[in-house]
Amino acid sequence: MTAMTTVTTNQETTVEREAQQVQALREELVERIARAYHRSSAPAGDSMAVLKDLWFNRASAPTVLAHSVSAAMFCVVAQGSKEVLLGDERYQYDPMRYLLVAAELPLAARVIE
Repeated sequence: MTAMTTVTTNQETTVEREAQQVQALREELVERIARAYHRSSAPAGDSMAVLKDLWFNRASAPTVLAHSVSAAMFCVVAQGSKEVLLGDERYQYDPMRYLLVAAELPLAARVIE
């Protein structure tokens, strides 16, 4: 085995290990959110205030497009995918991508997965 092959193999192993760690953290987030909902008895589709200004939102199926004016927010998706429309721009976020809104904006949003 050449030195170049060894480096590539080590890099691939590191990437695989990091991907497994990210997946484990994602699964832990899903479990923690599920436990919080279970303790609160909140039905699917409801929002739940966990702490002041920290909300969990849950949907068990895709939703229709809902129009609103957003507050400034940082959104993380544990499972599935969500879409936000701002004018002609479309933003999709999921467990690998977050959404950051820095000002109040007129948005349309929906759960797509």
